[in-house]
Parts: sequence; C-alpha cells; structure tokens
Amino acid sequence: MSKKVEKAGLELDSMGIEQLSDIEIITILEGAADLEMYGGRTMLVKILTGSKDKKLLEDGWDQCPVYGAFKGTSQKEVLAMVDWMIINDFLSINKGFGIPLLEITDKGMEILHETFAEKQEEDSNKKTNHETISFSAYKQWMSIPEEFRRQLERNVWCSNCVDVVQIQNYTVDESKHGIVLHGTCKKCGHEVARVID
Repeated sequence: MSKKVEKAGLELDSMGIEQLSDIEIITILEGAADLEMYGGRTMLVKILTGSKDKKLLEDGWDQCPVYGAFKGTSQKEVLAMVDWMIINDFLSINKGFGIPLLEITDKGMEILHETFAEKQEEDSNKKTNHETISFSAYKQWMSIPEEFRRQLERNVWCSNCVDVVQIQNYTVDESKHGIVLHGTCKKCGHEVARVID
C-alpha cells in the first residue's frame, strides 16, 4: 500500500516502503550531500541509478561517488526510496530559490557524521600521516559552490602523469594549511592530493 504525503507542495509516495537498510540510507544521504541545495529529487534519482542523461554527464555527475549505486533498480523505485527519506525526516525540500531543492536534515547530518567518524577510524589504521578525515573539513568542502568544487577536482597535480588531472575516490581531510583532498588520479590511479586553503 502506497504512503502518500504532501510536503513543500510536492506529493511524495514511498510506495509502501516500511524501512530502508542502513547502507541504502547512507548511500542516499551521500548522494544528497553532493547535490544539496543544487538539485532536487529527480536529479538525485538519476545519479543513484547511473542515468546516461546528457546534461547529467556533461556536468560531471557520473564522478559522484554514489553514481550508479542503485543501477538495475528502476527510477520509480529509487524515487520512492528518496521520498521515504523525506517523509521520515532524513531529507527535506527547500523551495527558497523558487524550485524544490534537496536539503539534509539534522537527523540526516547526524548519520553522515557517524559514517565519517567510522571512516576516520578505518583510515587511521591505514594512514601513516596524522591527517584525519573530519566532518568539519567535509562541511567546509561542501560550503564551496558546486561549480567551483568541480573545477578544483579537475585541477590536481599528478607527479606520475606530470600533468594536471582529475582526482577521484577522494576523502576530505584537515591539515594546518586548510582542507585537503586525498584520492587517486583518474588517468593512472596514482595517489594525488590537493590542498584548498
């Protein structure tokens, strides 16, 4: 049985979903974090299902860490999952700019915080340096306008390629010089980093 709710002038339909798994909730939140106050439900669904939408690919959304995470699931089903997240107060709709944009609620941010804390613990066992993944660094990174973040991702020096490349699979860390992106080169897979002061 469908559960339909109206919020911010939108009719949300969770299509009878009673509960999402932890990994589904985290995946949707991570996608929404990249998209927050930039796009809405439909755009998030396209990213999560790995849509080949021309505009989506032109804007580089196929580089989003959760792009295609729900590949093989229909967009209608993923939309129901996103609507469940809104109905259950993990996400909200902000119409401050005249269009319905996704926003992460305090409840959603708390889960993301816990997820980053777990990743920090895992990474502390792997990294030899003293930089750690930090939620405050992530918030600083997300406060940078989307278009500028994409430019920064594509402007990272790779010592192996001896060229400016695009960083992928990166984490956001804190250092004394500002925040740092640690990841790999999209061309060769070599470890790269970018300091943002």
